[in-house]
Amino acid sequence: MTMSLENVLYTGKAHTTGGRNGASRSSDGRLDIKLSSAGTPGTALIRSSCSPPAGSACFMGAMGLAAAK
Repeated sequence: MTMSLENVLYTGKAHTTGGRNGASRSSDGRLDIKLSSAGTPGTALIRSSCSPPAGSACFMGAMGLAAAK
C-alpha cells in the first residue's frame, strides 16, 4: 500500500530524554510525563504502561466506526 500526504489524517511528535528513566513530552503539550523502569521506586510512569491504554483507545475507536457502518 502506497501512502501519500493526502491520506495522512494526523501526525504526532514527542521528545524523550533520559531513556527509560527520563521524561517524554508531546509537541502539543498534552502529554508530559516522567518515566521509570519497572521495579524502581517512585511515582513516574513505567514505560510499558503506556501502550495498553493507547492500544485499547484506538481499538475502541475502530470498533465504534465499524459498528456505525
